[in-house]
Amino acid sequence: MKPPVLDPVCGMAYNDKFSKHTHDGKDYFFCSEHCLETFRQAPEKYQVTGVRGKYTLAFYDTNTGKAVLSVPVIFKAKGDMHDAGRHQH
Repeated sequence: MKPPVLDPVCGMAYNDKFSKHTHDGKDYFFCSEHCLETFRQAPEKYQVTGVRGKYTLAFYDTNTGKAVLSVPVIFKAKGDMHDAGRHQH
């Protein structure tokens, strides 16, 4: 299953009431005019360039298959990012 599209400002999972906005050739979706205006004031703050926004923990309703809760997973790597996932045997 494809992960849900998220509002980059508040992290809300996409629904059919979201509005679409294109910035630098990429489409972004917003739950409200407030989130869209917040994005327009500082788009670089909300563009996914690193770990933030890359991973999401989503909970789905098993009857409808729709996302009921979507939480961005935000973490800071310890040490060099190139060493992430490496281990010694």
